[in-house]
Amino acid sequence: MLDIGCGVGVIGVAAGLAGANATLTDANLLAVQAAARNLARHGLEGMVIGSDVYSHLGDQRFDLIVSNPPFHRGKQVDLSVANRIIAGAPVRLYPGGSLLLVANAFLAYDKEMAKVFDRVETVAATPQYHVLCGQIG
Repeated sequence: MLDIGCGVGVIGVAAGLAGANATLTDANLLAVQAAARNLARHGLEGMVIGSDVYSHLGDQRFDLIVSNPPFHRGKQVDLSVANRIIAGAPVRLYPGGSLLLVANAFLAYDKEMAKVFDRVETVAATPQYHVLCGQIG
C-alpha cells in the first residue's frame, strides 16, 4: 500500500501493524523523518520516501493508495494535490486496486474520482469528513 502525504506516518504504521507492506511518501522532509522514526518505533519495515505525489516512485504499483491530501494554500482552497493523486492513481494501481481519500465533507473529490475510476463510493462519513473509495477493474 502507498500512503501519499503521510505526515508522521499514522496510516502507514496502522497498515504495517495490520500486516501491509507500506510505502509512505511526503513532500515535507521533516515529515519523512518523523514517519521513518515512527515505523522504527513500532518495529515495522517499510519505505519512507520524500516525494511530491508520485514523482519519486519510479514505476511502482500498489494494491491500495491512501491519502488525506492537503487542500489549503494559505487561506485559499487548493485541490491541485488531491487532483494529481486522483488522476495518477489508476496507472499506479494493480487491477482491482483502490484509492481511499479522506476529505472534509464539503470537498467534492468524488466528482474527480468518477472521471478515472470504474466505481466511487463513500465508505465512511461523519458530518465533517468522508472517506471515498475509487476502484478500477
